[in-house]
Amino acid sequence: MTKKRSYTAAVLSIVMCALCLCGCVTSPLDTEWKFETLIKDGRVAACAQDVAERHPDAEVLDVEIALNDGKITVSSDGETAEGIYENLDPYRVTEENFIVRFGGNECRMTIAETVYADGSTRPTLVLSGRGFAAYFYGKEQ
Repeated sequence: MTKKRSYTAAVLSIVMCALCLCGCVTSPLDTEWKFETLIKDGRVAACAQDVAERHPDAEVLDVEIALNDGKITVSSDGETAEGIYENLDPYRVTEENFIVRFGGNECRMTIAETVYADGSTRPTLVLSGRGFAAYFYGKEQ
């Protein structure tokens, strides 16, 4: 085996071990996302039906988000917005940060695991921009 092949094999082994250890073998981009809340100007402005009891002043919305090969689609009440996303730091293992562009508008998207006090976790996707943050969680399989 040449030095180059040996080095390449070693690097690939290290990367695969790191991915297996952190549980990130499947991309969070492959996750099905469920809308929970939209925070606007510091208050819950909208939420999903299943959390509406906790947010009685919020508008109830059914929002769907789909990520596919650099394209993002957000749909609600028959309206759809399509945009593109780009990973800002593809070498991070614990979270992924993206810039999202919808026409001339930009926002940030972060995908990471939320860890709760009881030790449980769930995938979390946050779209955020000026004065708003929309929270989505991985659908339970």
